[in-house]
Amino acid sequence: MAKIAQTRLGTSDVPGDICNNAFALFPAVGTIRAGASFAEKNNNLLNKKPQLAMFRLTLSSGVTVLAGICGPGYGIRFEAAGETTGNTVSLAVSNDDTAAGFFAGYKVSLGITCKLEQWHLIGGWKPVFNLSPGFSVDLLNLLVELIKELVGGNGKVEDGVEVTEGKDDKKQDKKKGGGRKVKSIAIYDFVTGQFAEKGSITVTPSYDLPLNIAAMIPQLKPFITALKAWWGDFGFGPQISLMLPTTIQLAAIEVNGARYGNLAFSKGKFTGTSDQPAGGDPKRLGVTLVHRPGFDLGLSFFVEISVCKFFKLGGSTPKFPLLALLGIVVKTGPFPNTLQNDVGRKTVAGLTCPPDDNSQWAEVILEPTAAVHG
Repeated sequence: MAKIAQTRLGTSDVPGDICNNAFALFPAVGTIRAGASFAEKNNNLLNKKPQLAMFRLTLSSGVTVLAGICGPGYGIRFEAAGETTGNTVSLAVSNDDTAAGFFAGYKVSLGITCKLEQWHLIGGWKPVFNLSPGFSVDLLNLLVELIKELVGGNGKVEDGVEVTEGKDDKKQDKKKGGGRKVKSIAIYDFVTGQFAEKGSITVTPSYDLPLNIAAMIPQLKPFITALKAWWGDFGFGPQISLMLPTTIQLAAIEVNGARYGNLAFSKGKFTGTSDQPAGGDPKRLGVTLVHRPGFDLGLSFFVEISVCKFFKLGGSTPKFPLLALLGIVVKTGPFPNTLQNDVGRKTVAGLTCPPDDNSQWAEVILEPTAAVHG
């Protein structure tokens, strides 16, 4: 029996990173890496989850920073430790987090999520409603709005001279698409703990298209107008989400060049067999991951109130996968990728820029083929 010391495997040492060496979500399309992303989540704000009958309450906190243009891709990191015995391997995973999606812009979000869950005989605990007070700022939108104010509000600058527009000019400008808000785009999701708990990962980046019913109710107009005076808003109603549900699974384990397949997962550990033993003390550890991105339409209901543009209190129901409920499953792949590292190493190996290039922040790479890291 040979021990496999705890080793970090991943695309980056930064949690929530879909820029630095992230795998392409759709290999034929490739992925853009011209930015940086970071995410952190704490699911244990409550030492004991309050429970009443078939319901319980969970509380988590999180922060997300997205800057530049990255994706569509996914990044993953986790710790692995285990042992080899003859032609078999046992590998336990822990401290895993995964992010996936695409973003363009500069956005910072932080807040707390209060989740109400209900117990089901099939599937266990499932979410019923999420309440999320927090702080969110779209720095790209804020910068554009600031520039508009600096050049004179309703005026525009031509050759260094401010030109004031009349009413007819404004109407014509709107017809041409002028006055549109410039906002960051983020189709992004970040999950933790799934690999160690379930043996597989499901990450679902999505883009929400809300239908604000509140704006259509005359009785709410004075309230909404008062909020707008404080750079705020209020809305509720249904929303359609464009979702990219992506499953990630472990396909093979490699120790000192010996490849172990026929994997099974139980109680936080993967076990597998090989035609040949690894031989000697484990020096090099690798895994092959297989991901399958899909597409679905989600339906949910939301309510949100904001003040000063940045402070928001919102709630929503879970997103019901409409296509899946109709029996329509849209999946692509499977697409394999490989992670490798020296056994016992606590940082990700091989994450370097191209030769003679010391910049990691403006790297743009299109990957039409599977990548190997480490």
